[in-house]
Amino acid sequence: MSLRRRLSIALSAVAALSVLFTALVAIGLVRRFAETSALNELKRLGQAVALEVGAGRLLAEREFGPTQRILLISGARLAVVRPDGRIDGDAAPIVDAIADAELLLQGTEIEGTVAHDGRSYAYVGFPIVARRFAHGVILVRPVGLAETIGGPILARIILAAGAAVVVAIVISTFLARRLSEPLHELSEATEQVASGELAHRVKVSSDDEIGKLGESFNEMAAALEEAKRRESEFLQNVSHELRTPVTAIKGYVEALEEGAVRDQKGRRHALSIIRSETERVERLIEDVTDLARLGSREFRLDVHRVDLASTLQSAADAHSGDARFSRVALEVEVEGSLEAETDEGRVRQIVSNLLSNALKVTPAGGTVRLFGKASDGSVVISVSDTGPGIPTEHLDHVFERSYLRVGGLGLAIVRELISTLGGEVEVKSDQGKGTTFIVKVPTHPA
Repeated sequence: MSLRRRLSIALSAVAALSVLFTALVAIGLVRRFAETSALNELKRLGQAVALEVGAGRLLAEREFGPTQRILLISGARLAVVRPDGRIDGDAAPIVDAIADAELLLQGTEIEGTVAHDGRSYAYVGFPIVARRFAHGVILVRPVGLAETIGGPILARIILAAGAAVVVAIVISTFLARRLSEPLHELSEATEQVASGELAHRVKVSSDDEIGKLGESFNEMAAALEEAKRRESEFLQNVSHELRTPVTAIKGYVEALEEGAVRDQKGRRHALSIIRSETERVERLIEDVTDLARLGSREFRLDVHRVDLASTLQSAADAHSGDARFSRVALEVEVEGSLEAETDEGRVRQIVSNLLSNALKVTPAGGTVRLFGKASDGSVVISVSDTGPGIPTEHLDHVFERSYLRVGGLGLAIVRELISTLGGEVEVKSDQGKGTTFIVKVPTHPA
């Protein structure tokens, strides 16, 4: 059964039950009001009759008969309780069912309702003393449903309740359709997105919970579409990065196989290029593997107390050969102790990636500066270069996996690693003057 049908049935049932309950309560209140009104009217009539009896004019059955007929005009019936307990009058069969009728002979007034022959009656009784004998007068009046509100009124109530139920069902069906339609659209949109149509969006026409759900769906679809785009771009960029060294390796291997390189010096040069490009492919594969591990549960941190000052120095020493080869000055400056509880190996990897990237972009005669200091619960590490700088339009994308134009995958790994360590990384660049990457490593793990 569809959600729309379930909502229609549920809302209609609730509406019908509400109307039925209201009708029952209304009938009960009307009946209660009628009983109260009947009792009050009977009290007034009973007091008048009691006065007559008290004057000694209604002792014999022939004497209260005319009064009894007059009472019938108002719907009341009369009974007299004799001193010996005998009950006379038209209401005698009903009075016989009243449990407290004998209290009248003891001087106690009585009132209430009693059931007789499947009908309900209101009654009042007054004790009187006439001709030295104790008597009692009881008046009764029917207060059943038919007598209370009458057949036509009851029919009108039932008709009104039925009309209300029909209206409630129509409104419930409309509301169910109104409520379920956006959910139905969301369901269809989910199926389309699941089938690969990531550009599909739902129309949001309200600001309630369903509207917010639609907005969340659109945001999710947009995020998936962007992730798909970045994944495609990432694969294209990685393919491009792999194609260049593979093409070089293939070219030199073919040259060696065909004997195009005959002298020893040329072969050594070809083998050197092959080795260099192979190492380039190897580094790219390692970068992709690192990124995959960073996003999985297999990735673990080895956190312990360490002085990162020595870590910075060892990272700089490892790149000193590359700096000399590129004729770039590599400077290291550390202010004080840089003790922290962190993964030294991952910090070393971060610094190495930044230094490697800086040395690649810095021209001969330039300078790469590695600096570290402690500040506000963090170790601040910066790597500056005097390279060409990063264009403004690229600054917001340098840490994206799919964006290999600046720094390759190394910068994406830097962001993932520092995020895993609970720190931050930012970049500042002045085009034509150089770039600075600033990393903040917390001294205590979160």
